[in-house]
Amino acid sequence: MSGEYVTQIVKGKAGWSALLPELEELSASAESFNPYFSPEWLDSWSSHVGIAYNPVLLTVREQDGQLSGFWPFVETPAIFGTGLWPMGYHASDYLDPLARKTDPLLLITLVKGLGRLLEEYRFIWLPLLRKAFAQDIFRPFFARCRQPMLFEPGATRHTIELADRKFDELIESSLGPKTRKTLRYTRRKLEGKGSLEITSVASEAEVREALSQFEQVEDGSWKASKGTGLFHHLGMREFYLELLPKLASRGSLHLRFLKLDGKAIACEIAFEIGGHYCLHNTSFVNGFDEYSPGRHLLLDSIEQSTERGLEIFDFMQGHQEYKQRLGTHSEPIYTVSLFQKSFLGKLNKFVIGGIQKRRAVAHSKKSEDEDL
Repeated sequence: MSGEYVTQIVKGKAGWSALLPELEELSASAESFNPYFSPEWLDSWSSHVGIAYNPVLLTVREQDGQLSGFWPFVETPAIFGTGLWPMGYHASDYLDPLARKTDPLLLITLVKGLGRLLEEYRFIWLPLLRKAFAQDIFRPFFARCRQPMLFEPGATRHTIELADRKFDELIESSLGPKTRKTLRYTRRKLEGKGSLEITSVASEAEVREALSQFEQVEDGSWKASKGTGLFHHLGMREFYLELLPKLASRGSLHLRFLKLDGKAIACEIAFEIGGHYCLHNTSFVNGFDEYSPGRHLLLDSIEQSTERGLEIFDFMQGHQEYKQRLGTHSEPIYTVSLFQKSFLGKLNKFVIGGIQKRRAVAHSKKSEDEDL
């Protein structure tokens, strides 16, 4: 127990199913909302990607029993034991916990709950923690506890602060004359190939009808050809086909297409949350690279966001060149691993730390080729 909050750990698929109704209410009212920990996202992931995983759910309740905090994990093998990974991590951009209110005591209680989990589990892997939570809440607590920890900046988050900014001014300040000229040229070239239009679907019925176009773009994308597309992991196709209509029914999804003569050649998935337009994925069909269709679709989304008075355009994780150019603000997203203070916990830290170093070296040698 911590002050006015009570920590509980729920395990197993039966526990997960029993918690779903409360999670739906928490997700709908949370001040600190994370779409990747919404019931729609996690239930779809559990049904199609995480079938073999055993859920371990860290929950925080108020004295009256109301669910106020939620952090879901799944069990994974560790050296001489078991560790924890975030539930749904395969497809997520952020993995901060879900909290009903931005109360420091509530967030600290969630963080303390990780210490309880470490009494049983060798390690807890936490990639994709946003800076404010990682630096202001998470790290100071575990530094005081002298908890064995790996704490490193991983991905980068770029955002555009849209408040009181006009689209033309934003583009002129972000992109040089040569880039703007190239975009005008590729746009004219695309328009010369046929009728060009941008469509956006948001209702559940519209999204269901557009799923086949979404699949065609994703299957025909250069990312898919390199094995890095949305469907590269087993079960991910079924996951997205179930998830997107569910998110549309919630009112938080934007599924947008750039079409040439009625056929989609680029597709964008985004979430709108509290005045933020959050870009999850953009794909375009192979063979249209020279026309930059993904970039034209992206620029239209930014323009629509400014016209609608949204506050932030969030590129989510990723350090691609176009995000660096267009973003007005950037910050690191942290990857953290916590370990037991036991000998076996420290052994896991030694091995995992070595793996992360090798991956970091390999990543630094790999060129950034995921631009639009």
